[in-house]
Amino acid sequence: MLFSTTDAPVPKVASHCLVGISISLLLVGLVSGTFVRHIIQIIPMIIVALVPFRKKGDYQLTIALSMLSFWLLIMVLIWLFLLGIAKIVTGHYSVSEIILTIIMALISSYGLFKSSRHKFQRNKYLLALIFIAGFGIQYAFLVLSYRLRL
Repeated sequence: MLFSTTDAPVPKVASHCLVGISISLLLVGLVSGTFVRHIIQIIPMIIVALVPFRKKGDYQLTIALSMLSFWLLIMVLIWLFLLGIAKIVTGHYSVSEIILTIIMALISSYGLFKSSRHKFQRNKYLLALIFIAGFGIQYAFLVLSYRLRL
């Protein structure tokens, strides 16, 4: 089972969560008619999820956490728009898309929560830079998916 991670190492949990978000984004693409755009958006997550995690996995986990954080932030911004609180992310969202935002937020939160027990052993400053780079890469693919007008 995908989320049966009781004994799974933390990096694997994060990897499974990236796959879950990717699947959710592909479903959003199907229901909204923007499938190719969403394929572009999931490329960084698929690459991170497919790279075999090393036993300690600090670097890979940090990148995965940055992407989980990114998508959780996007989901929160969508909800703020839907509630009329903020217009940072705008658009028209069907019931299916709204349900998928809830699912993606739950998956992201689960991955972040489960990863909080990981004991990072690498240089914290380097990990912070890796986190920022991962967040930036995910953002770049989101922007690219809209710039290509697909």
